[in-house]
Amino acid sequence: MAHELSGNSLECGIERSEIDCSAYAERPEGFARRRESTVAPLCGMMQLAACGGVGRTNSVCDHPCAASCALPRSSSEPPHSRHLSSFVRIFAIAITLLTSTHAASLPEIYREAKTALEAGDAKRAATLLEPALAAGEGDEAQRTLASLALGLAYLRTDQAERAAPLFQQAATCWAGTSAAANALAPLGDAQRKTGKLDEAHQAYSQAKDANPSSTLGKYAQARLAELTGETLAAEKQYAKAADSFLSAADGLLALANDDPAYFADARALYTKVAERKEWRGEPTARAVFSMGEVERAQGHLPEALAYYQRTFASWVHYPHWCAQAYLRAAECMDKLGKRDFAIRHLREMLGKQEKFGALPEYQEAKKQLRSWGQKVE
Repeated sequence: MAHELSGNSLECGIERSEIDCSAYAERPEGFARRRESTVAPLCGMMQLAACGGVGRTNSVCDHPCAASCALPRSSSEPPHSRHLSSFVRIFAIAITLLTSTHAASLPEIYREAKTALEAGDAKRAATLLEPALAAGEGDEAQRTLASLALGLAYLRTDQAERAAPLFQQAATCWAGTSAAANALAPLGDAQRKTGKLDEAHQAYSQAKDANPSSTLGKYAQARLAELTGETLAAEKQYAKAADSFLSAADGLLALANDDPAYFADARALYTKVAERKEWRGEPTARAVFSMGEVERAQGHLPEALAYYQRTFASWVHYPHWCAQAYLRAAECMDKLGKRDFAIRHLREMLGKQEKFGALPEYQEAKKQLRSWGQKVE
């Protein structure tokens, strides 16, 4: 498509979305440095001079491409109340086992609960399972699985206090087996949601030990790192706290191939790190770059591109993250059909040899340009 020059920007046809550009910006001493990038104004993705400023979290860039250059506002809802969708998968496993392993003698009520779950109605599933468990329907194995499913339904409907004893019951039944992680991980969530952090820590630790290589074992490990971060932040050990939060987020992002719900979990933690001023610096750069990784992994390329550009434009003191961001930004541009702008990104990076020349990403950029038929020294 034709590109229209407007002021010092070149519209590049990237679809816009409602996102805020002022958050996650570097402190004033780094603001002037953001103007050294020529790529962003050229491609119309950012107007660097208009997108920064500490404390302007409610302002919006008025650049024509503000929607593309900006960053999403985060929800104020705490991460541990957002991630409960991750356990729909366990809920489904529990009900599926009920309807397969014990198909011949399975009470019909469990089949109806499975149907309700498949329709996304956790409240209906809970309504069906409550009387079935109270009446003692099914054998012990069936009741244990039904307890797990009911606990998950309660957790999904903000009834964590009612969920915890059901998870504990299932965990006790499966004690000493890898299956215990299926109950212990959500038990940690239920305890955490009710403010019982010590009990949550214990449940997560037991889940990790019960099945460390499973999705839920790894999930529990990530939540343990998050709890550690909260403790360190309360003690004002901010650098260590940020590292723990980022470790937790990385762990959750790695699980997203198993369950896309973990994308939201990871994003919540990266956002938490990006927004806090106490550790502003390299943790922020890493967090903003990683938010791009979350979007890229979901195929949200314009949103990912905004984060990558924010990283190399605002966080110039951290070459490692800037270099990775240049490469990812070029990758996104190319996939969006804007190879000419992708080439400009990489050539800008190569023009800063004093900053990036010693990094492996510098050679990767050269290799990529050559693969696109470009001459590189």
